[in-house]
Amino acid sequence: NTNGNEGFEPYNRLKHFGSWVSADPGQSCMNTRAKLLSSRSEVPVEMSANGCTVRRGKWYDPYSNRYYTEASQIEIDHVVPLKNAYINGAHAWSKQKRCVYGNYVGNEFHLLAVQSSENSRKSDRTPERYVPSNRAYTCEYLKHWLQIKLYWRLTLTPSEKTRIVE
Repeated sequence: NTNGNEGFEPYNRLKHFGSWVSADPGQSCMNTRAKLLSSRSEVPVEMSANGCTVRRGKWYDPYSNRYYTEASQIEIDHVVPLKNAYINGAHAWSKQKRCVYGNYVGNEFHLLAVQSSENSRKSDRTPERYVPSNRAYTCEYLKHWLQIKLYWRLTLTPSEKTRIVE
């Protein structure tokens, strides 16, 4: 089941998961991305003039095993991509629960600040077709993949399971 058309509406990221949200409207204009960049930076961040967007900081990307200082170089990766989550169980969730999944910061590994081109290379791929270029991180990446699947009660496809075992 990889095309998202079997027994449920075809996947649409914006429609099914929404976008980054502001967890405390009225108190902060920072959305999930900005808050994650701010909290995960190893140095105090530099904000935009309006205080809503992070411009600079220092982030470690475990996928590439490198540090980055410009927020424009960083994307926030859903370790288990939204499309994979949708196809493997989230299609049955409420829109609210899918929004929570898309913005979940309850642990350090559900969402990761990673270099933009590495995130693009990953896209919505599963471990069958993607593991981080930093091979020393592969086992931890797969562990987090499985933890997320278990926590959110998402299924593993047979080929996904086979590749993870390998």
